[in-house]
Amino acid sequence: ADATKILTPKWHAPWRLNTVLSSHLGWVRSIAFDPTNDMFATGGADRVIKIFDLAKACVGAPDALKLTLTGHISPVRGLAFSPLHAYLFS
Repeated sequence: ADATKILTPKWHAPWRLNTVLSSHLGWVRSIAFDPTNDMFATGGADRVIKIFDLAKACVGAPDALKLTLTGHISPVRGLAFSPLHAYLFS
């Protein structure tokens, strides 16, 4: 067998790319959806958290970004919405 042969998958996922959101200046390291599915938050290597309106983001609306949170001193590697209170943990 040839060791340089590149394997190609025979199965492809049944989904397709719908929308691309360009907002972070680096890699997105984490994502969290709020319990009501009204919004989601992303955290990235640019040390910023972005909060988006889920319905608007799904259709690629330019006003999908609701809030940008700054102040982290290192990349944001984890996010979680509280299921009981209006808190976002990072």
